[in-house]
Amino acid sequence: MKCIFCLLEKPIEEFTREHIFPESIGGSMYLKNCVCKSCNSFLGSNVDGYLTDHYLIQMRRLLYRLPGKSGEIPNPLENGTLLNESGQKVKYILNEDGKPKELYLIPSIEKKTNGGSIKISITIDSKDKNKLPEMLNKSIKRSGSNKELKPDDIAKQLKIEEIKNPKIFVNAKVDIVNYQKAILKIAYELAYYWLGESYIDDPLAILIRSAILDQSDSTHWGEKYKIRGRIGLFKEDAVSTFGSYLETSHIAFLSRSQNNLACYIRIFTVFEGIIAVTESAHLYPNFQDKFIEIESVTGNKKEISL
Repeated sequence: MKCIFCLLEKPIEEFTREHIFPESIGGSMYLKNCVCKSCNSFLGSNVDGYLTDHYLIQMRRLLYRLPGKSGEIPNPLENGTLLNESGQKVKYILNEDGKPKELYLIPSIEKKTNGGSIKISITIDSKDKNKLPEMLNKSIKRSGSNKELKPDDIAKQLKIEEIKNPKIFVNAKVDIVNYQKAILKIAYELAYYWLGESYIDDPLAILIRSAILDQSDSTHWGEKYKIRGRIGLFKEDAVSTFGSYLETSHIAFLSRSQNNLACYIRIFTVFEGIIAVTESAHLYPNFQDKFIEIESVTGNKKEISL
């Protein structure tokens, strides 16, 4: 068998299933015996991961309860700070089903020196109250004192404060470049799936494949590979025809325009791309325009010729 990425011929046992739309976002469509295990692993870590772990996609995966290969639903809201509490760190904990469970206050220790005395303040979650004596006495020893406080002494100075309806702030980093490779990969694999084995020798296929596998500085990735098309945030007004499809669905089509074939891809209603996959449509005379919809929650897919 010949891998459609590294182009090496390998024994069939060296091949595995390659999900065209990543499995972590509900992709149920895959290529069989087309991508070797080595390339499959590379694509998962260095290409698909930028899409499946993208902050905006993680928010959708949380909303639709879509677990990753580990079986866990992502929690992009996990690490935050309490508003108006001097940056007090908290964890927003979900249960196994991805539903809100509780807020947990991360322990914080503050030491202030005034003359010869040291004031130690420890803030902890109420669930950790029994750990307070041990934490406080460790802090006292680190300050160079042999004094040890007893639980009763600590209880007298304990201040309990309940924060009702707490609001948290989450600092999110949003990638604007690397996720595009994953959408480019989907276009490449769909073109191969619909056009056949000869596609891997198409001049644009060679260009797209090189862009996908390139691990150099992503800042100049777009300048290096002059691929015709656009990948970005979904614009409902730009492709209103597909606005009626479920927000939980991924959709794609491959369409002919003169001697060109272009692939349109929509991931949820978050990202979309339209990419020229060949400028030699005459090489595929039997091709008919194709359309596919994959519903991420159920895995149901609908594929038709247009």
